[in-house]
Amino acid sequence: MSEMIGDNLVASLQAIVQDIENLLEAESTLASAGNKALEDARGLAGEAEDFARDNPWCALGAAAAAGLALGLFVGRS
Repeated sequence: MSEMIGDNLVASLQAIVQDIENLLEAESTLASAGNKALEDARGLAGEAEDFARDNPWCALGAAAAAGLALGLFVGRS
């Protein structure tokens, strides 16, 4: 009887260890994905800044259109 309890306990602990290893691997994968997304966002922000510097009137028009759309949306709520 005590051997059966001991075997069940060992099996349960092994399952817990395996679950923890899986969680640590998932955390590492998510951290890598987050870092990649951050790098991509920084690159896009740099491209947007370059575009705004090269085409200030176009950027101003886009900002005005976005502000107008936001104003209309908020005004209807």
